[in-house]
Amino acid sequence: MLTESVSLPGRRSAETVFDANPSDVRVPALVVANRDDACNVAPPEMAPRIVAAMTHAPSARVLTVTGGLKQSAKACGSLSPHGYYGIESQVVNSIASWLREQGG
Repeated sequence: MLTESVSLPGRRSAETVFDANPSDVRVPALVVANRDDACNVAPPEMAPRIVAAMTHAPSARVLTVTGGLKQSAKACGSLSPHGYYGIESQVVNSIASWLREQGG
């Protein structure tokens, strides 16, 4: 399970989720992305590329959510759509539903 994964190099780090060899993932995978996330290193439009890189996962999919409140000046802050602020229950319920589908 990946949420708001760093998929583009940033000022603080050149490493991304792609450096972790996503093709080595061999279990079901869920990539959660918030369409309203404005973080420059974890843009939601990269979520399908992360899933596509998981070539050996028996199943991999994107869970796209929208919304969240912006109570932080930082686009990547926890009190913003990046941190699912204000939509936490919706996101947790969606993740739990996916886990149940996987038999977990």
